[in-house]
Amino acid sequence: MKRSRIKTFEQAPEGPKTLSVNKDIEPHSFPIASMPSKIRQLILEIANVTQTPAELASLCALAFAAGALGKGARMLTKESRRTPGNLMIAIGAPTGTGKSSVFDYLNKPIQKIQEEEQANWDSLKKPEIDANLYFLDLEIRKASKILSLQTSSFSEASNAQLKIKAAEKTKALLLNELKKRPRYVIEDCSNQQAEVIIANQTDNTILSASADAREVINNLLGRLSKEGHTGENLWLKLYSWEALVTDRITREAVSAKETCGSAIWLVQPDLITKLFSHEKMLDSGLVPRLLACNIHCDAGFIEYDAPGVPDSLTEDWEKLIRTLVAGRSKRITLTVSKSARVLMENWEKRWIDARNRGGEFYDIHGVVARWSENTWRIAVVLHLIEFPNAADGDEVSEETIEAAISIAKWMISRQLIIIEDGRRKKQVSELTVIKEVIAKFPNGITAREFMQQKKSMVNNNAKEATALLERHVSQGALQRVENKPDGGGHTEVRYKLKQ
Repeated sequence: MKRSRIKTFEQAPEGPKTLSVNKDIEPHSFPIASMPSKIRQLILEIANVTQTPAELASLCALAFAAGALGKGARMLTKESRRTPGNLMIAIGAPTGTGKSSVFDYLNKPIQKIQEEEQANWDSLKKPEIDANLYFLDLEIRKASKILSLQTSSFSEASNAQLKIKAAEKTKALLLNELKKRPRYVIEDCSNQQAEVIIANQTDNTILSASADAREVINNLLGRLSKEGHTGENLWLKLYSWEALVTDRITREAVSAKETCGSAIWLVQPDLITKLFSHEKMLDSGLVPRLLACNIHCDAGFIEYDAPGVPDSLTEDWEKLIRTLVAGRSKRITLTVSKSARVLMENWEKRWIDARNRGGEFYDIHGVVARWSENTWRIAVVLHLIEFPNAADGDEVSEETIEAAISIAKWMISRQLIIIEDGRRKKQVSELTVIKEVIAKFPNGITAREFMQQKKSMVNNNAKEATALLERHVSQGALQRVENKPDGGGHTEVRYKLKQ
């Protein structure tokens, strides 16, 4: 059978080049060589068999590995900071281009583990709980009968009351145990349902995995909220390993001390764009924490008798996922070599000025703030894929950090392409307002004067006003004029429309 070469993004339209801070994160091909050697061949085979770009299988593999890992490992990234390895990945790709087939290959092992554990629970644990509940009900009925008899002595009645109280307490605990049927994966459920499932898992950990996550994304955007609130709060907690406590009138309270969640959501490209167009979620919500991209997939012809992915590769993938799941309870902390730490420090420093006032990315500083953290998280997953039996204190190599940075660069370039359209619209809107204000000041306007005119636009802050005006200077729409007094003193800065 003839097989076309593996598709990568270099075959797709590149989109606008939005970066000037660093050219090496402008749109480029997915760095397949940065994926762990243990799964690289599997990724290439899946891409070949499904006729999809290699980045689709790569990102799905990272997400499923992170979901299997759960709370199994963190990395000591700062003196007192331990960064986990859970990832939330959202991928947009057109319908009918094979994304579900890619998803299915990588989803099978964790689904299989879940089915096995549920079958074991159904055949052993549940019957035991049901039997104990049956005998407790008998005991309660027997004690209740003693209480109802007028011939019962005070001592007999007191003992019966104690037995009923103890039995009811034990019964409540057993009824709670009935809710703890093992779950590793959820697909399409409301946040309320997800909260109950997570709270009833032993480690309060879940993977949200869907090959058609339209409903999940719509729920995030607030489809189920009458007040128009977003549905991202649960996912923010899962990303950060926060406690979950919810009280609702219609059902019992839900609580968990430390939750953890990963996600792999495949959708149509329009929904990824819609997520990144939501100003609140982009500024401070879930969106900056997402590793999101739109992938260009051309439809490919697959012959009827084309072979599938070799069994040896899928079996190795299943062994890896089983090892990661089994190692969750170890809760190891990885360390970083000195040279690897220097690499990451340089990577982090690269964005400091760009995200501060006046910087190129100040308008999306919340997004930029998560770039280094997600790079650390990718590194945790890459290390555990390569060394699934890693022990506490194991050192992450410079090569792994380089690979994580390489993958992060690619993700950032994709992310910025999605964001760029919204940024352009916002900048046009800002410039319209600026022009209206400057029209009132023939000699130009100072940042303080702009702030006084448009307090809400710059949070009543002169520095915010300066950053806004300077950003439009750097984009060529405004010119900055410095007026130095003849006798010395403070230099006045005014902004005018560029002629």
